[in-house]
Amino acid sequence: MNSSLILPVLRDSRAADWNDVRRLLDDAELPIDDLGPDLLERFLIAELDDEVVGLVGLEVYDTTGLLRSLVVAKKSRSSGLGKKLVGGLEAAAQAAGIRDLWLLTIDAEKFFARQGYDIVTRDAVPDSIRLSEEFTNLCPDSAFLMMKDLGGN
Repeated sequence: MNSSLILPVLRDSRAADWNDVRRLLDDAELPIDDLGPDLLERFLIAELDDEVVGLVGLEVYDTTGLLRSLVVAKKSRSSGLGKKLVGGLEAAAQAAGIRDLWLLTIDAEKFFARQGYDIVTRDAVPDSIRLSEEFTNLCPDSAFLMMKDLGGN
């Protein structure tokens, strides 16, 4: 069967995914300094033919979440997989009681705007996100800060 007709499956990450996760993040030049095999429990993996072709992570701070490390393998880009990963992560975040998702991006602000995220000023960010490793050390000050209200109570 032609694998281009098969849709990737979304699943929770496992420690065994670490090498694939690291490879995809390295290829996309996304930070991994604060990650390791034991910190993958909040990642959503896209798998096609037993190969990891995409992922997105979630850091949880009470009712606030930080979307991080969205990446899709080059061969799977422009297929809607990024949108599917973000939608899956948002659903999981809502189920966990998260009311709003924040993210930092250097070059994907247009993609995230199409998913309903708004660019916000850095003084609007909650302290929990402001103190995260992603915000304080891993992303440059020039990164766009974006937020989406998930409609929580």
